[in-house]
Amino acid sequence: KHIMSLFDQLISDENIYKAIYSMESYIFEKELLNNCDIDSYNRLSDKHDITEINKTIKECRKKLQKVIEKDSFFDVYVYFKPKKIEKIGKKEEVVYRPIHTADLITQICMVSMLNLIMFDDSDGTRKLSDICKLIPSNFYGNIPCADVESIFKPWFKQYSSYSKKIADANKEYVDNTKYKQEVNLDLELFFPSVDPAFIYEFIWDSVSLIYTEEEDLEYLKKILIKLLYFNVVLPKESD
Repeated sequence: KHIMSLFDQLISDENIYKAIYSMESYIFEKELLNNCDIDSYNRLSDKHDITEINKTIKECRKKLQKVIEKDSFFDVYVYFKPKKIEKIGKKEEVVYRPIHTADLITQICMVSMLNLIMFDDSDGTRKLSDICKLIPSNFYGNIPCADVESIFKPWFKQYSSYSKKIADANKEYVDNTKYKQEVNLDLELFFPSVDPAFIYEFIWDSVSLIYTEEEDLEYLKKILIKLLYFNVVLPKESD
């Protein structure tokens, strides 16, 4: 049996289609897409629209080849989402959370890359990769899902499980008086403080041993880098 190279797996119809198939699970801010992308998104939601699917696969393959072989980066855009109203002195000011987004094709391309790292589909069934198994059991964020329709477990279920565990623990400690104080932490600017180089080394050390071909290792490096570093397009200042 011919074993496909990592790059051939990346740009294969099957891999890109899997990213399209799970599209609804990772396009979190659909309203940030332009009108053309929204139209394509709606058409791709019909998994039998072969014309739109084939067109999208070709566009994704072209972009993936450019990003990997031409050594360019994905463009991402910054959107400032209202987070809360904060009182500063006598004035109230809106605090915004910066959200990064990208066009539809770019997001599908990113997930096509993620598929190779997050999942093991080698025997025809989806299983979590070794890197996913390193996620702590008490983590309740975006947990990878082995269902091909979704790359993450539904957030509302994760949050519900997290809330229930906190409530159960709180009741237990109130009853047994083991703890008398509760500490809530909200780490300010946590995500900007995470060093992409550290994440790269962590993932590389975990998955690089799986690949024996030098060419695959080089492509793996590029895939990891292109998932951690982007060309950030800042919004233009209004006059």
